[in-house]
Amino acid sequence: MKVICIVGLPNSGKTTLANQLYKEDPNLAVFDDCPPAEFLPSAVKMPPSGNWLRIEEALKSDKDCVIATTFLCDPDNRKRAESLLEQYGPIEWIFLEKQYGE
Repeated sequence: MKVICIVGLPNSGKTTLANQLYKEDPNLAVFDDCPPAEFLPSAVKMPPSGNWLRIEEALKSDKDCVIATTFLCDPDNRKRAESLLEQYGPIEWIFLEKQYGE
C-alpha cells in the first residue's frame, strides 16, 4: 500500500497531478483539497468526519491513496498528518512549488 501526499499552494497543479496519477492507476483513492477539519480532526478538536473517514477507510482496506491539499504546506500540520498516516505505511511526499502552467 502507498500513500502519496501532494502539497502545494493554490493553483500549483495538485489536482492536475492527482488526476494524472489516477489515469495511470484507476484503483487509487484520490482525496483532493482536504480541509483541516476533515483531514486532521484532532488538530481542530472535533470528531473525525467527511474526507478523513473516507481516507482512513481506504487505508484500512489497503487501498493506495493520493491526498492533495494546501493544508499540508504548514510544517506543523504535515507532522500531525505524518503521525496519523505513517501507521498505514510509507508516505511519498510531492511538493509543488510553481504555479500551474509556468
